[in-house]
Amino acid sequence: MDKQGELIAMMNDARTDYKEIAAAEVANLSWTKYQVEFRKTFYQMADEIKKGE
Repeated sequence: MDKQGELIAMMNDARTDYKEIAAAEVANLSWTKYQVEFRKTFYQMADEIKKGE
């Protein structure tokens, strides 16, 4: 799904400021846990979109 690296680019862009702009439960995550949760949430969203097609 991320053949062009957009998902990784979004995560890397967020690395510098996610702690400042995210909700408290997300801001408290370590960078590694943030990446895992970001990817999991992204794919859940994609699955929901696909169901609607």
